[in-house]
Amino acid sequence: MFTVKNIADKGARTLFLTVPEPVPNQPMLVFTPNMFRLAAGQEEQVAAHITDVARGKSHLVLRIADAAQPGLYRDVLIGVERSLLGGWVLVITPVLVVLGAILSVLVRTVFPTHIAKRRNRDALGQSEGIIRRCVSASPLLKSALLAEAGRIRLMNGAVRWYAPDRAQQVELIDRLVTALAAKVDLATRIAAVRDVMATRLDMPFTTVISVEQALEQAEDLTLQNHPDSATTVVDGADASRQGALSEANLQQLRGFLSSRADYYEPLLQSNPPPDWPPVILDFARRVVAIKPQLDRAPVDDLVRAEHEALVLQGYLDDFLPSVARNPDCRVFEDLFIRLMQTDRGPVAVQPLSVALQVGLTPNAIHNALTGGGVEIVTEPDVPIYNALMQIGLRFHDPQQQGTGAVRKLIEYEWEFGDGTQSVRAERGQHYYLRPRRHWWKRSPVAPLPPFVLSCTMTVPFASINPAPTPFTVRRSIDPLVSADGHGFSVVELASFVITALISVLVAYSAQYTSAAPLESLNGWLTPFLFGFGLDQLRHVAAAR
Repeated sequence: MFTVKNIADKGARTLFLTVPEPVPNQPMLVFTPNMFRLAAGQEEQVAAHITDVARGKSHLVLRIADAAQPGLYRDVLIGVERSLLGGWVLVITPVLVVLGAILSVLVRTVFPTHIAKRRNRDALGQSEGIIRRCVSASPLLKSALLAEAGRIRLMNGAVRWYAPDRAQQVELIDRLVTALAAKVDLATRIAAVRDVMATRLDMPFTTVISVEQALEQAEDLTLQNHPDSATTVVDGADASRQGALSEANLQQLRGFLSSRADYYEPLLQSNPPPDWPPVILDFARRVVAIKPQLDRAPVDDLVRAEHEALVLQGYLDDFLPSVARNPDCRVFEDLFIRLMQTDRGPVAVQPLSVALQVGLTPNAIHNALTGGGVEIVTEPDVPIYNALMQIGLRFHDPQQQGTGAVRKLIEYEWEFGDGTQSVRAERGQHYYLRPRRHWWKRSPVAPLPPFVLSCTMTVPFASINPAPTPFTVRRSIDPLVSADGHGFSVVELASFVITALISVLVAYSAQYTSAAPLESLNGWLTPFLFGFGLDQLRHVAAAR
């Protein structure tokens, strides 16, 4: 494009543009318009189109002549150069824009998304390893935390770099991973307190009971997503453990032993003596014998006497009333006393004691299991792929169903039929992965539904002949496919591709008219960098 202007002090004239004496094998020059009339001082924009330009440099003469006076003209020398890449501009420019756009997507979208997913996978793997090493945490807590970690891992794998809300998804998963780490820390602390309690044989059993009850409460709060309250409870339990042998607690322990000795002494002096097992009579005599020495007795003797007093108290207050209501409970006398004598004492015997008090013996529980009196229940009733479900058992007998101690007398092992690790807890959580179908395979990856969910139960305290054997209850699970699902989304990918193409076309149209020659570095970098900035333009287009 160039401008032709008539001199201001001249009158109107008609001008025409020509190339005088064209030379063979030289470029052809065509003007639009090639003839026009200009008033004094008027200008005209003229487009020159050069064709048949050979590679290298050429020169042409442009003649601007007055149509009325052919001898009045002006010649202008024009230099033309065709570069090596001149014919490839229409190809190279969009390629540079696309390369810049691809690099932009990789740097700003793909790489950050995959790095975030890898970071979350590593954090989840670390949490799962810690959970499995918490031997002293309850099986219920461990299974729940492992299920939660699996659910978060599934959500993390479902994040797609082309999804419009991938940043929000990654942020949500980061919060879930952080919350899980806090729960794992709580489980670690709970297990650590239990480990210390197991190694401290000089710990008063009243402290053992209170600390264990507090730790169970902390586990329940953790499962209910109240980590702050659980932390407070664990702190209190640890403080009780550390102060168990303080002078105030020891004085309280002496008072307890003194009161129990005063209660047992007249019973031992009665005629005839009480009809107690020999081991119970020995405990009562030792508790009475230590009363005169309470102020100077070593701590170990005080703790041993407290344990014996609690065994005796449990026998009198829990076991004998149960026998009075149900004589069949008498066969569990040795078991009751043996459990009370273990390191965990009253904590270990509590479920048996509660069950006996309501007239439920381990034999009755075993008969209910083997007689088909229990079934597997799930919430939801029909599970959904890739979604957590709650698993548990329901007893047909209302009394057994309503007595929580019954479940603590049973040993469990859940198998899910999908190749995952079994769970040893009375209830738990699980999810089934939807079978994947790879594009290079015709058949989906196993396992395939329906899955067989089974729970193998044993009542170790049942006194039957022959010895109680495990009993397994099963349920077939055929999960549903969620409407929203996880994984590849055609709509999201199509939206990404369309907005990306629009951005590339906009960038190409902007660069086509203003691009620098490809012989210079600027000519290569400008369309490339313009394409690199397309990610922001694509976000705007996608948002609208």
